[in-house]
Amino acid sequence: MASLYRGVAERLSSFRYKVKTSGGEDLHYNAIDTKANPDLLKEQADLLESILQVESIIAEKAKQILA
Repeated sequence: MASLYRGVAERLSSFRYKVKTSGGEDLHYNAIDTKANPDLLKEQADLLESILQVESIIAEKAKQILA
């Protein structure tokens, strides 16, 4: 489980670094009117979807451990 969380953290960190160094406009996560690159937003959505899948795997592993 720890390695799965480590992988998630690394992927999030990598994406955050990419956003900070992209030279584009800062993302404002609490704003609806952000002018972020649509490709970047798509990448973010895909990343979050994949993390949700990893979280599901982690939850199943936790259930097995606790059973």
